[in-house]
Amino acid sequence: DLEFRVFNVMFHRSSFFSLTLLGATLGSLIFVGALCTREQPMKVDPVTLEYWHVFDNESALQQIAENLRAQYPYITVNFRRFREEEYEDRLVNALAAGSGPDLFAIQDTWVGKYEDKVLPLPPELTIPTFTTEGGISKTTVAHPGKQATLRPWDVHDLFVDVVADTVIRNPRNKDAGTIIGLPLALDTIVLYVNRDLLSREKIPEPPTTWDELTGQDVKEGMIQKLTKTDVRGNIFQSAIALGGSTNIKRAPDILSLLMLQNNTPMTGAHGDVTFNQRSQGFDQQAPPAEVALDFYSYFSDPANVAYTWNGALPEALDAFTSNRTAMFFGYAYHLPLVRARAPQMNLVVKPMLQIAPDAQVNYANFWVTAVSKQTRAPNEAWKLLLFAATDREQAFAYAKTAARPVALRSLITAQRDDPEQEDMRVFVDAVLTAKNWYRGTKHALMEETFRRMIQLVVDRTKTPHEAIEFGIQRLRE
Repeated sequence: DLEFRVFNVMFHRSSFFSLTLLGATLGSLIFVGALCTREQPMKVDPVTLEYWHVFDNESALQQIAENLRAQYPYITVNFRRFREEEYEDRLVNALAAGSGPDLFAIQDTWVGKYEDKVLPLPPELTIPTFTTEGGISKTTVAHPGKQATLRPWDVHDLFVDVVADTVIRNPRNKDAGTIIGLPLALDTIVLYVNRDLLSREKIPEPPTTWDELTGQDVKEGMIQKLTKTDVRGNIFQSAIALGGSTNIKRAPDILSLLMLQNNTPMTGAHGDVTFNQRSQGFDQQAPPAEVALDFYSYFSDPANVAYTWNGALPEALDAFTSNRTAMFFGYAYHLPLVRARAPQMNLVVKPMLQIAPDAQVNYANFWVTAVSKQTRAPNEAWKLLLFAATDREQAFAYAKTAARPVALRSLITAQRDDPEQEDMRVFVDAVLTAKNWYRGTKHALMEETFRRMIQLVVDRTKTPHEAIEFGIQRLRE
């Protein structure tokens, strides 16, 4: 019996150790198998991106870069800001020499010229993900990863219409096209008003429509009340900076807006200029662009009762800030300039004038950030741009710091209701109805041509019809 009991104990111990060994062996195999199948860490080399821009707020951009680096510690961004007058020459020369930046800003009207120099957004990015591993001593480990980006329909859903119309090239429909860049924010043109000058003439409110500006009876309208001349007939106070070309910096934008408000077909299906044509349902005798050009130049014609502007006046912004004109069309970027130059002005900012209040058409002017074809880090460059433009927190913070209207639909209400951004409300209200138009590969020629069309009519060298045909022929050459 004793021998049996000893044998029995030895048998159970043997079985226990055998089972323990078997379990340990199986556990080791599972562990080894896990190590064999687990995604291996990857080696990530540092990436430094060069980003060129003009008007972007530097501190806002730096904050975005720091927030991205918190998630992707291997990415560093160097920003380089240029003066507007030198920027495009420096950019063109750098790209031609193969030494251009990874990302660069272009105006919305430049997209045609730079389309072959940018890297379109791919459907996905190959970019690492990072985890923190270890016990007491934490280690950040990188793992291979892929991230889906945006399709054209995503741009339509996320951004206001003018963005999709600008950055999606070759759009056969909302499901097709190439995304060549994204804006960080927008800008819209509105009416700046010196309220004191209106109050002196017992005008309680600024105009909201073009008819209100000219007045039902033009002899008693705002133009006549606000325009002041000396004994020789020289204007020393203008009602509004409207009608000229040489001393109104954004004259092509204002004329473009009038054309769009008048339902002008600016371009055809292939991007060719068509603004000399009639639009469907337009019942006036002349094509809508001719009517718009005639109306714009009306304010510079001494023979008209609404004469209020000429080439002898200062540049529009200077005239406004020196009390030489009561009203001025400007963008959000003009606001700090006006306040700095005329801190005592009783300034109000109102919506852009419309033909009809229930059919609003506004105008946008903005910068698009693009990724260069020359970049050696395309995934990281596009990741930075997507992070800045589509991440709600980054986009909202950028718009707030830069004092610009947001481009994302989902942020419009938040910015409009933010008490700290009350100044932006008028500009933000315009983004959903804002438009612009594709100006081809010769954006500088287009702007100069629009100025030339205006001047030809102002000088009475050509009729509006002849000036429009001159512009069409010049842009088609």
